[in-house]
Amino acid sequence: MKRYILILGVFLLVLGIACATEEMVGCILMPISGVLYFFGTTSKKVFSFFNMEVGKYLIMAGTFIIITSLIFLIPEKNKELQHSAKSFKLNKVGLWKQRRMLFQIFILGLITFHIILVHFKGLNIPSICPRSSTDIATNYGLFGLSAVFWLIMYLLVFIWGRVLCSWFCVYSFVQERSNDILSAFNKKVSHTVKKNFIIYIVTSIFWGSVIYNVTKYYLTTNSLEFNIVNGYKVANLWVFYGGMITMLPLTMFLSYYFGNRFFCKYVCPVGGLMSIYSRFSFLKIKIDHAKCKNCKKCSRSCQMGVDIDQYIKDEKIAVTDNNCIACGDCIDACKFSALKYGLVIKQPSYNEQPISNNKVIPVEEKQLS
Repeated sequence: MKRYILILGVFLLVLGIACATEEMVGCILMPISGVLYFFGTTSKKVFSFFNMEVGKYLIMAGTFIIITSLIFLIPEKNKELQHSAKSFKLNKVGLWKQRRMLFQIFILGLITFHIILVHFKGLNIPSICPRSSTDIATNYGLFGLSAVFWLIMYLLVFIWGRVLCSWFCVYSFVQERSNDILSAFNKKVSHTVKKNFIIYIVTSIFWGSVIYNVTKYYLTTNSLEFNIVNGYKVANLWVFYGGMITMLPLTMFLSYYFGNRFFCKYVCPVGGLMSIYSRFSFLKIKIDHAKCKNCKKCSRSCQMGVDIDQYIKDEKIAVTDNNCIACGDCIDACKFSALKYGLVIKQPSYNEQPISNNKVIPVEEKQLS
């Protein structure tokens, strides 16, 4: 009972911070926004009552409940807490994960610079978050910088696949850190995709509503407007970083029960759209069958639950799964250098190439023999 009271306190605290930072109406509500678009409104309007005024009371209530429950909970759980503290151990960070973390920090730096330019230098550079572009398009028939940015991102999928999901996305950074913390406490998090169809239902509803509303607006007004400065004003630093802090404990909780990268697997309509055609990208995870020892570590390490081992069994030369986000964790996991990220123009099977004694024979050698 005391543990549930503690969870309630944490929930109220996180909800309060989410209200104070406006994260309650952030991009994580995009699937709900897709439904609301059909009714001519947005999540920002519907959940406007979750504001700073409400947030401060939720924060106070959550803090009080947490402190009270800990007073009674810690003495009983002292040994368990000591054991958890001793067992805390961060996993080894591979080369690709190091690169990805540095790039994610670089992206956070760019966003911080963007916020500083707007709030301290007075420049009119609108937000480029995906929800802002769909909100103004469906409600006002407006397109701006955000629409241009995301159009480019969707087209680049044909080159590098779903790199956006693992390297550029801010929430990717939060999800990975949540998984790192859970793993450090030996809390096993599922990597498999259990209900693959959910993401396509969410994606269909979201983008269907966007297309429906934009079309309806055009037929009603006979006009759509494009201006580079169209869009929501970018949030301040407190809202942005406060929102990330808010999402960390919530993401840990949801990841523990629904699996690693639950948002990417089941909820995100942006990644869902990209997954439809990402298999046609030029850059993929390539498989060197001559080096592979069938240890299956690649499949176990995949954040998105891609069964890379099945691609190896099917003698494919590259992973073409629509759930692959090119994070590189499988490359880090392979101790035999059998995987690498590279250019793949076509996708023949490994057994379509000339083979002798399980080794590929160069074409010139085959002709001489």
